[in-house]
Amino acid sequence: MEENKGGDKLEQADKDYIDKKMGFIKKTLKSLKHYDNPRKLVDEIDKWLIEVSYFYNTIVKDGDNPSEVIYNIPKSKRPKEGQIAFVNLRRGYPKETFDDHWCYILKDYGTKYLIIPSTSIKSTSNKCNPLYEMDIDDSTPNGKSRLQFTDTRSIDAMRVCQSIQPNAYDVKTPRNEIIKNFNKIILDIHTSR
Repeated sequence: MEENKGGDKLEQADKDYIDKKMGFIKKTLKSLKHYDNPRKLVDEIDKWLIEVSYFYNTIVKDGDNPSEVIYNIPKSKRPKEGQIAFVNLRRGYPKETFDDHWCYILKDYGTKYLIIPSTSIKSTSNKCNPLYEMDIDDSTPNGKSRLQFTDTRSIDAMRVCQSIQPNAYDVKTPRNEIIKNFNKIILDIHTSR
């Protein structure tokens, strides 16, 4: 038996299972036929494993229950409600907002955030679709972003990227306009079915 950094014993059966699954994962990644950027996918898996390792080997201490461990962002680097922050959303499907993105902080729950992912607006971008998008002005280097309301989600505070600074910018579009659109697009649900 090997001892991992967390102090638990790694059984031979676990090591064999990991080896078998890693072979399958490697084979699957190499067999992707229509994936746009397999290297980026591998980089994202690697980044995720580094973050998981950091959480379970550094933040979680011996005897801790991992589900009760809280990750605290230093106050000076903690994005606030109404700002746009750089967040790792993880790899998703092409029509979802994924990977590292600027996201509007709709609500701060302490250990979690409710965020609205955004995309950059380029000269080649489609027009804003008011059914699920809203263009905002912000203080990012681009100066504007497009909120993707249908990709709204809750994230753990650990997903806020600390590797780039500043990792948050102010938003110039009034917060009440964003909340009004959020309520109209996301919360206007009819029960007459």
